[in-house]
Amino acid sequence: MSGIVFLNGNVLSMENDEILSSTGVRIEKGWISEVGSLTASEGEAVVDCTNRWIMPGLSDMHVHLATMPWIEAFNPDKTIDPGSLFYDLLLFQFIANGITSIKIRAGEGDSLRLRDEIAAGQRLGPHMTVDSPMFDGEPPLQLACFVSPEGPDQAKEMVRSCSREGYDQIKIYSGLSRDCFDAVIEESRELGLSCHGHVPYEVGLRHAVESGLRSIGHVSDLFHHRMPDLSYDEDRIQEFADLIVSHGVWVDTTLVINKHWERIAAGDAELLAARPEMAYVHPGWRVHLAPESALMKAMTADPEAKVRLRDLYRDTAKAARVLNRAGARLVAGTDAVNPTVIEGFSLHDELQLLVEDAGLSEYEALVASTQQAAAVLGESDRRGSIAVGKVADLVILAGNPLSDITNTRRIEGVVVAGRYLSRADIEVRMNAIENFYSENFEDLADYTAPEFPETLRSLGFRQDSMTTEFEEDS
Repeated sequence: MSGIVFLNGNVLSMENDEILSSTGVRIEKGWISEVGSLTASEGEAVVDCTNRWIMPGLSDMHVHLATMPWIEAFNPDKTIDPGSLFYDLLLFQFIANGITSIKIRAGEGDSLRLRDEIAAGQRLGPHMTVDSPMFDGEPPLQLACFVSPEGPDQAKEMVRSCSREGYDQIKIYSGLSRDCFDAVIEESRELGLSCHGHVPYEVGLRHAVESGLRSIGHVSDLFHHRMPDLSYDEDRIQEFADLIVSHGVWVDTTLVINKHWERIAAGDAELLAARPEMAYVHPGWRVHLAPESALMKAMTADPEAKVRLRDLYRDTAKAARVLNRAGARLVAGTDAVNPTVIEGFSLHDELQLLVEDAGLSEYEALVASTQQAAAVLGESDRRGSIAVGKVADLVILAGNPLSDITNTRRIEGVVVAGRYLSRADIEVRMNAIENFYSENFEDLADYTAPEFPETLRSLGFRQDSMTTEFEEDS
């Protein structure tokens, strides 16, 4: 087969907000080779996109893949056997939701290997960019994806180590001291690595931005970095927005995680747990949303904390509105791995919140998940829009996302690195994942991994997990 052509679609290239009607897209060897008024060539696969919308694949630029460090953090009651959390099932949830690119915001060895296998075509998954372990202060969170330099010299050596290990960028966390922050920025610049992440408490937003922090991990960092004072000041936010715009810094939105915290504080945890997409979540992960779970008790026990969680979302949405109005470079991200934030599905929630609560237009929200996502990675020449010479990452929708942002959920097909998955292809795989979880794990106290079913293997899923050696490509 020489390639595949999508005919008669409404193409939203994302190079602007124009929709090209009755337009085709041809892909060959994983790349877009032609866009325009097309007809099928001999030997070419054809997909009729009449009454469909074709746009670039979406991106989630703030993901923590559920590798071992996160299982250790969120699994104190041992409701998840790490050997039963299979990477391919997690990765496919992104593909099924039209997400063809993700940014891992705190990496470790498994993330690097998954990235490289996907890039080599050995594993189906979204294009991955992997940040370094998080550079934090003392005491750091006791996770393998955190490091805590004792001083500037060690901070520089840790940056060099991250470069040697192949991390794409450097991730900074909230507790990093100012002298170590400056050292990390300096050494990263020498090595050609950019720095991203939280605004450390000792550093402050102005110094972070002026020193060269390339992107800020959360909109809430505009006021949250002044911990423990979480107060929101509109004039101060406007000042920060102008500063961010003047330095060309990107900001991850991550509204959805704060929205979930607001809902939990309001007593809606059971509604979050009842969402249809929970069927694709490991049952041991779901238990954290039960009212009696340690997580829910911690978030709802203190009345003052509940008020802070409510105010945090309100202020984060307001700050996103100010940033967008100022012309800031917003990047859509979800903070997936948090128990309420489900891989893949949560990005559609994020886009909807950006429109409904932060005041972005539908097009602006989509820009945050396409154009700007590619730009912050330095990949605008390869991704982020539909154009000849770019990677063939596409999503085909049953409705126009410019008229209703929730149409991003109406997925009819996905192309990832040139591989086409129809709606039927996606559904059979998602059904198999749902069945795997529903037919196993009845007794979470048993804490053992079931056998990997032949049904999943026959669909191309590999059974490697965080406690197994990676399978050889077959």
